[in-house]
Amino acid sequence: MKRFWQNLARNSDAEANLKYSIAAALCLIASQAAALSCMPPDLATTFNRMNEVPEDVYVLRGKLDFDESLLPQGVVNEERHPAPISGTFAGEALTREGFVSRFVSPVIVQSVCYGPWCGGVGSGEDLITFAKVVDGAVVVEVDPCGSTVFYDPTPKMESDLISCIRGETCESKER
Repeated sequence: MKRFWQNLARNSDAEANLKYSIAAALCLIASQAAALSCMPPDLATTFNRMNEVPEDVYVLRGKLDFDESLLPQGVVNEERHPAPISGTFAGEALTREGFVSRFVSPVIVQSVCYGPWCGGVGSGEDLITFAKVVDGAVVVEVDPCGSTVFYDPTPKMESDLISCIRGETCESKER
C-alpha cells in the first residue's frame, strides 16, 4: 500500500485525479445531506392535522382542472413563494354518509415550498384532497411531501375517511 501512495505522489496526473475524485465524493455527500426527507403521507394523520386548523376544510374526491405548467418546476437553491393558480374541482365532498355531496367549485391551487422544494399536483387525475376555505376561496395547498393529496382513491381509503369524519377510529397506519 505504501508503494501505491509513493507512486501516486510521483504522478501529478494521478494526484490531480485523486483530488478531483475526493472533491466529487464530498459534493455527492453534501448534496445527499441537503435532500428533503418526508414521512409517507397518511390519510388519518392528514385528517387529524386538518381537523386542528382554524379554517373550514373540505375533504374532496374527484379531479382538479388547472394549468400544470404554472406550477414551480425543478429544485432551485432559493426560497420560493409561488403564485396561486386558479382552477376548478369537480367531484364529491366527504359527509358522514361518505363522498355523496356533489362538489363543483372554482379552487386555488397553492404550491407550498420547503426551501428549494415545491409541491405539485396532477391536473385531471383522480384524487382525494384536503382543501381549506380561506377568505371564501377553496384552496388546495400542495406541499413537496404530498401530505394533502392522495391519488387513485380506493374503497378502503374512503371507508377510513368516513370512519374519521364520524368520530370513529382515525389512526395512522404507520404507528
